[in-house]
Parts: sequence; C-alpha cells; structure tokens
Amino acid sequence: MDDDLETRDGRDDPRAQADVLELLRLARALARRPDDAGAALDELGFDGDARARLERILDALRDVRAPVTGVLDPGESPQWQPSVLAPVFYGYTDHGTADGLPGPVRVFYPSVDGSPQDAQMLTGVGRYPVVLFLHGQCAEPDHYLKWDLVPMQLARSGYVVVVPKLSSAPPFGGAAGADFTAATSALTWVRGQWQHRAELMPRPMTGVVGHSWGALLGGVVAEHLQAQGSISAFASLSGGWLEWPPNPPRPLDLDFATLFAWGTGQSDLFAQLSGPAAAVLAQPRGAVHHVVFRDGEHFDYFREGSTTCGRAFRGPCNLMRPLAADFVTTFLSHYMPPQRWNALSTLIPHSLVPPPLDLTPQQEFFAGGHLTGFGGIQAARTCSVTHGWHLPPFLRGSIVLGAG
Repeated sequence: MDDDLETRDGRDDPRAQADVLELLRLARALARRPDDAGAALDELGFDGDARARLERILDALRDVRAPVTGVLDPGESPQWQPSVLAPVFYGYTDHGTADGLPGPVRVFYPSVDGSPQDAQMLTGVGRYPVVLFLHGQCAEPDHYLKWDLVPMQLARSGYVVVVPKLSSAPPFGGAAGADFTAATSALTWVRGQWQHRAELMPRPMTGVVGHSWGALLGGVVAEHLQAQGSISAFASLSGGWLEWPPNPPRPLDLDFATLFAWGTGQSDLFAQLSGPAAAVLAQPRGAVHHVVFRDGEHFDYFREGSTTCGRAFRGPCNLMRPLAADFVTTFLSHYMPPQRWNALSTLIPHSLVPPPLDLTPQQEFFAGGHLTGFGGIQAARTCSVTHGWHLPPFLRGSIVLGAG
C-alpha cells in the first residue's frame, strides 16, 4: 500500500521528477536575469508581500545547481544518442569577440546536467548535426536571447544550435550585409574553433532556421551553403517572403528539404503563402512542407509578455510556440537526423507527427516537457494547424490538427 501511495504522489514517477527539475532549471535561469524577472512579475500583477516572497525564492535559486540524481551516477553518460524520440536535457554557453567571433553567439547542445547555463555537453554517444538559428527584427536589447524553445528542444533532440546576435537590418542586400557575415562566421567558428567541434557531423549535416527577416537572411545563407554542398534543410518561421523586392530574386532556389510556417492573423500578412502567393512554395526544388496556424500572429512564437514586440497582436491559440518547435524538430529529424538515428527518416512520417515515445525508465526521466505542442493540440478548442507537403515529383498530402 505504501509503495502504491509513493507512486501516486509522484516520488517514483520519472516524468514528475523531470518536470520538477525542469521547473527548477527555468527558475534558476530567470533568477539570473533579475530585470526580466521583475518585468514578468509586473506583467502578472504581483506586488507587496507576494512579490517579495517570490523574489526571495528566485534569489535563493540563483546559484543552485540541480543534480541529476537517482537516474545517472556521477560522471555517467546515458547509453543512447539523444533524438526527438529519446530526448535528454540541454545546455548553453555564450561566446563573443574574445572567442574569435565578430559578435555575441549563444550555442545550445545536448546535456544531462541539471542546470543549463555552461552545462557539460553530452559527448561520446554519437555526433550531432548543426543548426543555425537566425532571429527576426525586433527593437529590443538582445532579442536573440528571447528565442528559447526552438533551440532548447533541438538541443534536447540531438542537435547543436548556433544563435548569433543580428542587427535586424533588412536582408535584401544578400551576402553584402553585416548580418550575413555574423551568421556565416558563427557557422565557420563552431565547426573550426569551438571546443566540441569533434562532436559535430560533417558540413552537409547543417540546417538553417529563421524567423521573420531572419528567415529571409536564412534563405541567403542557405543558397550560399548549397553552393558549397554544406546544407541539408531550411525552415522559415513567418518569413516575410512577400516583402522581397523584384530584384535580386528570392533566395529560394533550393534543392533540399524546406519548411514554411506562418499564421493567418493580420500581423503575419507578408508571410502568408496561400492563394496566388503559393507560387513562392514552388520555387524550392526539394521536398516542401507548409504549416499554417489558424489566426496565428507574427510573434506568437514567443510566450506572451516575453518580448516587447508584437504585444498588440496575440492569436487565440497558446500552442503556436510549442507547435512550431515540435514541427521544426520533427522536420529536421526526418531529413537531417543525428548520427545514430538514420531510422528517423522512416520513424517520423511525412506528416511530421511523431509516434508515441517508447522510453526506458532512465529515458523517461529526461522526457518531461518534450513535444508539448503535439501533446496538447487535440484537446485545444482554440487551436488549429494545417500541414501540407509536396515530395517531388508526385507525392502530396495534408493533415489538420486541432479544432479544424
């Protein structure tokens, strides 16, 4: 009877332990950004004694390192390479000019460390593909640091994700701009100078993901990498492709897998590739996926209140952020899997909706908070997402998830 009670109250439930640990990791990260923490408490309406208690809790968590106990012995690594179907935790480190880069760069990577900042990277279980993530235009300090879930989830799924700080200048100048240099330099650095470069898969196992103008810049970078034979996949999150001027041509002459996502809300007007604008989707020559979030807005990829941009436009579905992370993760997993997971091209279907996770008790511990968009969409009354795909020459298909 006592054992049954222990199981029910969560002490022997690895998912519950993982969720608590993830909460501790997030709280610790917030504690290290007191200005952001204060702004978040203001947004939520906390003041007086309640606010003081929360601030004391955050301050106490500031330097806590959350050990992974009861699952791995100290110094032990898991016996599997992480993937979207067998995740671990993530870590990140910040780099800059002192490391030989032209500007700030945050790198995310797989880890089993209980605290993400400067965590020890998981090594010796297989090599990882590289993903370059390019943020969009937003006039706030360090906007590149506001992107968390997409790079976090990719890192948990066996990818190294490089996130450079960009100037948010218009990308229409192509390879002549400073942001192009920042993006390509970050890739060159991580493969040539980063301390863990030996853990990376060869150059063709590179993906580019971008949001808004970052997606347009990503197209420029993708064409550049294609000329070098150094890219396998590209994903555009609300890239404003309809803003692109007549000259030069849109940088979408791509012969590998591409994914385009957008919302139908009014603030995402320039990203909506439907009707006559769907001709843009015919430009890439490889497999093309398009993910449409009904009533989704341009900045719904962020948790509400986490960025100063787009506050006047919020869609009704609070799952667009995790769904975008889920689709990007399964898309890259299908077309550009980690070294020991070639089977993902079969296990992840063309719909990109993964099968249920089949995990060992040890793997269960690391799975808390994973793929929550796919997990929540069927019960969400205000959410609908349509995913269509075209695999040349003839294969087409589509699915609708959510309220329809």
